[in-house]
Amino acid sequence: RSASYQLRIIQRKLDHGQSIGEILRVSAAPGYSEHHCGRVVDITTPGYATLEEEFEHSPAYAWLQHEASRFRFTLSYPRNNHHGIAYEPWHWCWRRA
Repeated sequence: RSASYQLRIIQRKLDHGQSIGEILRVSAAPGYSEHHCGRVVDITTPGYATLEEEFEHSPAYAWLQHEASRFRFTLSYPRNNHHGIAYEPWHWCWRRA
């Protein structure tokens, strides 16, 4: 995802009346999204809403919890993360060794 695409996401949310504080809790500012590094995936699975917390109840999430570290993937934004970003059980980042 490019920085210009990230800017369009934020602008669309502003246009719909969200405050910048609300937006930055769930969307990074352009140039600061982990998506810009090329090592992040947002994972979905049939039967669960895309980019919603309900993903944590899926078999795919259960598998990720147990197996993702074997492939050097970590959950970027767990509950109560130190970044202050909303919990995103679908957002996983590959980490270098």
